[in-house]
Amino acid sequence: MHSLRCTPPAAASAAADAAESAVASCTGCVASVTAVPSGTRAVLGEQPLGSGIVWDSQGFIVVPYAPLTRVQRQGTAGDPQVFVTLTAADGSVCQRLPASIVSKDASHELVVLQIVPPAGGLRPVVLASSSAVRVGQDAYLLAALPDGSPSIAAGVVSGLGRTIPASNNQAISGVVQSDAEVNAQSLGGALLDAAGSLVGMPVVSFIKPGSGRSSGVNFALPSDLLLEVVPRLIVYGSAAVRR
Repeated sequence: MHSLRCTPPAAASAAADAAESAVASCTGCVASVTAVPSGTRAVLGEQPLGSGIVWDSQGFIVVPYAPLTRVQRQGTAGDPQVFVTLTAADGSVCQRLPASIVSKDASHELVVLQIVPPAGGLRPVVLASSSAVRVGQDAYLLAALPDGSPSIAAGVVSGLGRTIPASNNQAISGVVQSDAEVNAQSLGGALLDAAGSLVGMPVVSFIKPGSGRSSGVNFALPSDLLLEVVPRLIVYGSAAVRR
């Protein structure tokens, strides 16, 4: 007979409080992203791309590469029209802000978008150094639902220094593995530490066959890699440029 594992009420309350604190400290730093295929395939309508992180107050948004390119392949005239829904710094919800595509980087599974900052301002994500992350520490995946409201999944860091293949088959090393559940909407969200600072951005999730649910094996680009690559994508349009 199997014994049941129960979480003491105090521990459950502490965990809920930690998750709530992480969400509160990062409210507005994650956006919901959608896109409409180009040309004659626009009739397919607006499609969800998941989430993206607000990089800075200038309107740059970082999203995963694969969902955007999937919609792009459906189009007939180049890049799709992208829209961003988020909560502004003043708490107002901004729906379907048009976004331009600044750069795409298949080697790191990243796309950088830019929106015109809303009147209420933007709340950029705060990055912690992923070099300080340890296996077993709590992790919270913050995503944005289609209406811009936050969604949180709790888990732990289950591995460090992983290597995953990028869309162009190049290897991405130093990746953070966690069991915080990732789905199509939370892909591209912010993997946070207990202080509410970003330590990774999930770009790959393995799905249980036939279930549509995460297998618990999810991979996030480490914040130190984002800090190295994203500024080059913004300034030069390529992560290969070093100046």
